[in-house]
Amino acid sequence: LDLLLKNPRLLGHYAILAILAAIGLVVAHVQISTRMICSTSPAIFWFIAYCMMSKPPNTTRNNNSKDQEHVDEKYPSSVLPRNFVGRLVWYYALLFMLLGVILHPNFLPWT
Repeated sequence: LDLLLKNPRLLGHYAILAILAAIGLVVAHVQISTRMICSTSPAIFWFIAYCMMSKPPNTTRNNNSKDQEHVDEKYPSSVLPRNFVGRLVWYYALLFMLLGVILHPNFLPWT
């Protein structure tokens, strides 16, 4: 996460994100601002990918290789992320997809 936040090459992306967020907060409608921000700033997707791919903090006191192997065997090929925030993001995306499949064909408001 430090690499994403402290890299000077990414300052342009964060500046664009901040400017669009300020414009969206002041003058744009919610739908316009969310589409404008999400379509032009990869920083949001980098953070989501980081949350989905990061491992949970090690809660055991011993950092033995056997303990690490046990943790890795617990989730051998799971689709779900290993940490809490990653799971929340995964469940949100799943719920968004399922509601979209139900609401959109029935001509109900969606997005």
